[in-house]
Amino acid sequence: MISFYSGTPGSGKSLNIARYIWIKVRHAKQNIILVNMTVNREYLITSKLKQLVNKIRLKLKLKPINTKLKDYGKIYSIRLDQLNTKFLEDYAMKFHMVGIEGQSKIIIDEAQLIWSPTVMKNKKQVDPNYRERWIEFMTLHRHLGFDMIIISQFDRLIDAQIRCLFEYNHIHRKVNNFCIGYWLNLFKIKVFAEVQYWYGVRARIGVNFFAITPWTSKHYRKIYNAHKRFSDLKGKKKVA
Repeated sequence: MISFYSGTPGSGKSLNIARYIWIKVRHAKQNIILVNMTVNREYLITSKLKQLVNKIRLKLKLKPINTKLKDYGKIYSIRLDQLNTKFLEDYAMKFHMVGIEGQSKIIIDEAQLIWSPTVMKNKKQVDPNYRERWIEFMTLHRHLGFDMIIISQFDRLIDAQIRCLFEYNHIHRKVNNFCIGYWLNLFKIKVFAEVQYWYGVRARIGVNFFAITPWTSKHYRKIYNAHKRFSDLKGKKKVA
């Protein structure tokens, strides 16, 4: 199954993905391939209860215990320039069992950088089969044991033939930007809406609301820092 996560910058896509990764890794014990995203692996696989126990043991001058969870989903992070169909097929051959769907999740951020109509056209000049390979892989991804989440600002930024393979479109909106939602800014509460559509017939099938408060924002920032690229850029400037 291919789900498309869309929305303007600041609409809550990254926050929703952070929530999703937390649930899949810690509770569903599912493996995730992250493309063009970095998360805090240690934070995701660390037990808060065991950390609390270690604080008590430290006061009692006892040896600390391992704070990692006993069972959790694995996370594999790769860059966009490392992503290709052969890598994903080799991964499936190595880690997946035949006949079981949804064994691993592929999450691709800023997917227009590899699948926009312009990129597809340019890639085809260098590699004539680039587009066909991706279309074939995404047509058969379920048979290889994958589910996919594709993230971009707008569906028209993605090649038309790839869009035709989308099952759902999750459109994100920041509620604070609408009407009474402005008042939430006074309490430093950010509320987001995730409107779900069945992509093929553009039928609305539901809406989810989720919020971030001053107390929960630290938690999500520890999972996924959306400003990491800017921080890295500033670090390079200082070195230069």
